[in-house]
Amino acid sequence: MSDQRRESAPGTFVICSGRCGSTLIADLLAEHPDMTPLLEFFGSQYQAGMAQKPMTGQEFWELLTAPWISMNTALRIGRVPKEVRYDVTGLDPETELSGLLGFTLPALSEDPDRLLEELSQVVPGWETQPLGAHYQRFFTLLTRHAGRPRWVEKSATSGVFVHDLLEMFPDARFVYLTRDVVDVSVSMTGHPMFLMADLSIAFQQRCGVDPYQAGGVPEGFEAPADMDHLMPGNLSPFVLDYRSGSVDSLMNLTGLQAMMAKYTDDALSGLPDGRVHRMVYEDLLADPRGELDALGRFLELDDAGEWARRSATRVATPRAKDLQVDEAGRAQLKALYDEVYATTEVTR
Repeated sequence: MSDQRRESAPGTFVICSGRCGSTLIADLLAEHPDMTPLLEFFGSQYQAGMAQKPMTGQEFWELLTAPWISMNTALRIGRVPKEVRYDVTGLDPETELSGLLGFTLPALSEDPDRLLEELSQVVPGWETQPLGAHYQRFFTLLTRHAGRPRWVEKSATSGVFVHDLLEMFPDARFVYLTRDVVDVSVSMTGHPMFLMADLSIAFQQRCGVDPYQAGGVPEGFEAPADMDHLMPGNLSPFVLDYRSGSVDSLMNLTGLQAMMAKYTDDALSGLPDGRVHRMVYEDLLADPRGELDALGRFLELDDAGEWARRSATRVATPRAKDLQVDEAGRAQLKALYDEVYATTEVTR
């Protein structure tokens, strides 16, 4: 894989909490011949925050390929998220995959391992440069590999790091997708990756550390006796399933949504309309062709109307969740959301 320098490829971020139709939007955009899909890319990159500093090509490569603790924990216990595009059939339970290999590269190549090997021959040799310059160059490299001039990146929980994305990609466009907050929490609490986000919050609140972040916990850390079974190496599918739908899980994930929304609103508030397009999941279900047509025109896609017409047939109402929250419960969760949103202080 050659690496000839050129201007950065034009890019779009789908910003979301997760569980609000963002994967569908990214997949539909990926079917346009101009768009290179970069799925769940920054979700795995942001495990321990984003270090905005110059780094060597080798350091950048190590960041790109760091194992994603939450994903690998899910794989180990047999709760494979459907968004994982890598073929994990027969995978050794001790294998540690990066998000790049688990999610992103399989959407770009039928042989993601070979693509990863080709990239490993190029990227570590890059000169020292700011982190944003590395990412821009890497995305351009992937668009050239795909033969598509533009890219769209989608990560669940991307609301956490919109400020960093703006700093690194000052010309990118943003599609901000939202959904009823209680419906999102219900969907999150049935998803293994979000259940581990719930566990991260529980550990942070109780212990001030997060064993599901890159780097894990400080040396010598011992989890409280009643939380030891929630550590990544000890977690069982039964424990994870038991937490699904619990009051603690719903509250933690509702609070997470509110915090992400506050960060996203703060980051995007100063951008002109030409750089931000807002979509509501319920509106997409009610009028898929109209909503997708507006999205295509915002992104200035060639044949946007035809793309919207084809894509609209793929939009379907999701099946009802087994977990149902009554009106009183919905009101309590929405009140919690409003409280966390109002009290969250945005730090950069």
